Amino acid sequence: MKKISQDNYRWRKKSLEKKAYAPKISKNKSRYKNYSNKPTDYSELEKIVWKYSSSKNNDFWFVDVEWLEKGYFVYPKNLNGALDGDEVEAVLQTFNRRKEAIITKVLKRAERVLVWSIEFVKDFAFVILDNPAFKNDVHISNKKLAKYKGQLKKWDKVAIKITDWSGKNPEWSIIEILGDKEKRWVDILSIALEWWARIKFGELILKEADSLIFEQQPERVDLTKKLIFTIDGDDAKDLDDAIFIEKKDKNYKLIVSIADVAEYVQEGSALDREALKRGNSIYLVDRVIPMLPEKLSNDLCSLNPNTKKLTLTCEILLDEDANILSKKVYESIIESKFRLTYREVQEILDEKLHLGDELKFWWKMSQELFESIKISFELKQKITQKKQKAWILNFDFPETKIILNEEWYPIDIKKYERYESMKIIEEFMILANESVWELYSKLPFVYRVHPLPNEDDVEKLRKTLHIFWFTLPYKNLTPKLLAEVLKQIEWNPKEKLLQKLILRSLEKAIYSDENDGHFWLNLEFYSHFTSPIRRYPDLQIHRIIKEKLHKKLTPNRIEHYTNILKTVTKHTSDSERKAEKLEYAVKDLMICKFYENKIWEEFEWVISWIIASWFFIELENTAEGFVDIEAAASVIGIKRYEFCQDDMKFEFNKELFLQVWDKVKIKIGSVEIEKRRLNFDFIQKIIQ
Repeated sequence: MKKISQDNYRWRKKSLEKKAYAPKISKNKSRYKNYSNKPTDYSELEKIVWKYSSSKNNDFWFVDVEWLEKGYFVYPKNLNGALDGDEVEAVLQTFNRRKEAIITKVLKRAERVLVWSIEFVKDFAFVILDNPAFKNDVHISNKKLAKYKGQLKKWDKVAIKITDWSGKNPEWSIIEILGDKEKRWVDILSIALEWWARIKFGELILKEADSLIFEQQPERVDLTKKLIFTIDGDDAKDLDDAIFIEKKDKNYKLIVSIADVAEYVQEGSALDREALKRGNSIYLVDRVIPMLPEKLSNDLCSLNPNTKKLTLTCEILLDEDANILSKKVYESIIESKFRLTYREVQEILDEKLHLGDELKFWWKMSQELFESIKISFELKQKITQKKQKAWILNFDFPETKIILNEEWYPIDIKKYERYESMKIIEEFMILANESVWELYSKLPFVYRVHPLPNEDDVEKLRKTLHIFWFTLPYKNLTPKLLAEVLKQIEWNPKEKLLQKLILRSLEKAIYSDENDGHFWLNLEFYSHFTSPIRRYPDLQIHRIIKEKLHKKLTPNRIEHYTNILKTVTKHTSDSERKAEKLEYAVKDLMICKFYENKIWEEFEWVISWIIASWFFIELENTAEGFVDIEAAASVIGIKRYEFCQDDMKFEFNKELFLQVWDKVKIKIGSVEIEKRRLNFDFIQKIIQ
């Protein structure tokens, strides 16, 4: 019996894409009228062990497999009690020339917290689901409700957890009362809990954090006299990295100092165990669910100005063409002289800030700071030129900025401003990450890898680019070839769309204990070293480096790291994906709230993506909604249409079609807050 392993599992689909690929099920389900007579002997069928997931509205079900974009569809009768996220055993059976999964066993229940609204009955309470992915009846006994007497009101939001599943239905317990759903932060908290976010720190962890103090360490390299500064967003609190730069003759000396979190968070401590469970910090509109308690993330480890901090420093010497001449890593102590914002650095570069001018965080512009910023930009430009020659891929997509009022309600949505100063820090951090890995490449390590695109994805990309008269002539895709395509599309009106099409063809970067290179950056060696306050893999790397520096990396310790890193990298890759999905879910919620009072507002914009049943519109402010193609067909007055996947278009007749990048007129049709979905109504196609 063939068995597929679950190593390096990655979620691959959006829920709407899942629904588009699912087989059609008629209302009377006659398609499956004989399907209930499924065999009870599965010994001859192909067997898989993977994760079960449902679409956003729980109207289609899949057993996901890492290398399959669509997963294996599961008919409702064959779910066998599986819930979203469970690890399941399934067999594959061919039905109508299509392989579908029959779940035979739930191997491991996902550790989940669900948020529901509560309704009381005489001796127990029902909870009304928020998440449509869970259809099971849920009730909580009077005995379990007793301790919450007087605290709960009807329709309060409560977080519940499965405490036992030995019977037919799971037993649930309330773990937290969130309160009135209209209360500020409750809706965000609800989503966060459902995405497995760990909101609070336990008493033991907070006590351990509170016991930590800064101690001077004379054996460290003292960098406190140098003009070291940080560049971050206006509202950043966890300042991981600081830089120093100088130019001597034609060479550049760049110092990147990173918060030495590993000095405080010892392996196996309560803080360490909690940080590993979280995997990373999560950024939700205007607040953070941190990986480490505030005492560490915002104070002890954060490189706040005018305070001495313990750091791990990567010092790099570069020539006039940005080639690395030497590099080294050492423990240091720094004192940041300036806390700068991206906007301020841009104003310095644009000569809008002058000597003596006030800066945001209480300082004034000095001549030495001005020179450092100019040298930083000069080096960044040379790194960029070098990358262009090396065919490094460069994508730069606008991010969504949501402006909230004092009542936590969105009042505006716009693109984040992108500054050249952001690219300075990005390039310096990439340089430090690459340098660190090259120095320690022979040790057990945590890699940031970006796999090669598979043949199917390359072929799909080739067909899509062909629609827009661009060619991808070779079968084996290389960074150079892809960079050439990106160069071709520069200044094309469709540039951002085409970049997205290319990006969709690439695998997502993951953490790994094996070095598979980084396709996107065209690097043989790459790791994450620069953000240990908010990323556990960086913290893990710091520990290995520090043990090497102190000559404590014995054969036993090397064996220890070799044994644990596969688990660490898999878990942190999973937690990173969950964090991304949570961040997108909260953004979607805020976008829906912003547009809920703008029903019937009209827009003229272009189709950004097409799948079998919908086409998507991404507005100028980056908010995205979708149009149901059947509803659009009714407006057009032609009910019959064909979805042409290779051409990414809906064809109604030879003269009339809707294709990616066509300009259309649409209006806000409806806003589904609970589903976090923005629906557009089609009005007409605009002939350009």
